Amino acid sequence: MRIVVDGVGASYGAKEVLRDVSFALNPGEIVGLVGPNGHGKTTLMKRMLDLITGTGQTTFDGMPYRALTRPQLRVGSLLSTEAFHPGRSAMNHLRMVAAASGISKRSAESALARVGLSEYAAKSPASYSMGMKQRLALAAALMPDPQVLILDEPINGLDVDGVHWFRNTIRSLAGEGRTILLSTHILSELEKLADRVLVLHGGRLRADCPMEELKTTASGPTVNVTVDRPAEFAARLGAEDGLTVTLQGESLVIDGMTARDVGSLANKFGFTLFELSTTLRTLEDGYNEIVGAGDSGHDQQGIWGKP
Repeated sequence: MRIVVDGVGASYGAKEVLRDVSFALNPGEIVGLVGPNGHGKTTLMKRMLDLITGTGQTTFDGMPYRALTRPQLRVGSLLSTEAFHPGRSAMNHLRMVAAASGISKRSAESALARVGLSEYAAKSPASYSMGMKQRLALAAALMPDPQVLILDEPINGLDVDGVHWFRNTIRSLAGEGRTILLSTHILSELEKLADRVLVLHGGRLRADCPMEELKTTASGPTVNVTVDRPAEFAARLGAEDGLTVTLQGESLVIDGMTARDVGSLANKFGFTLFELSTTLRTLEDGYNEIVGAGDSGHDQQGIWGKP
């Protein structure tokens, strides 16, 4: 199912939370939505599902969510891990969700098994840990076997085994052609999972690009070097065009030159080289550069993607 978000905006009273957000999601894609807390990620997901009003629209294969036939069977969502009655068991909670969705109550049993909660089926979710609540919410989202998954912080609270299970499950679902949008603040996990990244900052879309492209938007690799006379070597490197040199104790951090060239200069000018290494840029580096640009108040839409 192809999803098109076109010019979506939202406000809470006089406070504008989203402004003119546009992007498209394609079948088989895993797309990560990132941004600081309070900058519109959850609000965007609610707007996509017509849970709140605002400007613009989201369409699912050309139709808004509310116009879909039995939308709960086509679009699975996780927006809260607390959406359960404290007096019901986990099994009864999922049976209620199944009944509301018009699917067999027996699907609740297989959904609990799928997320590893079968032995806790008779317990109230109120007694669950945060990670167990997250698994139960995922079970509810997955139970109707939807074509689309919209998941708000689905990794939050999962232990190491849970994160591994989630990663494999989501990859398998995407491999079946499902469309998946998930938000998270755990960038290291997103780096292992997502095909594309959307960066939302200040209620505006600051980036929409493939994962590897976002990582390379950060400036190139940094070179870390330790020499016998670091301050003198820093001064010598400072004379080179396009270099940024930072002195950190006995070491130098250099942007704008390869490790090989740094080593050649050290040898050329008679410095004794003790250590030389390269630090590659990560998703977090690219994200921080975009968010930093957003904090400065400059509009980065022309650089990072369609507004």
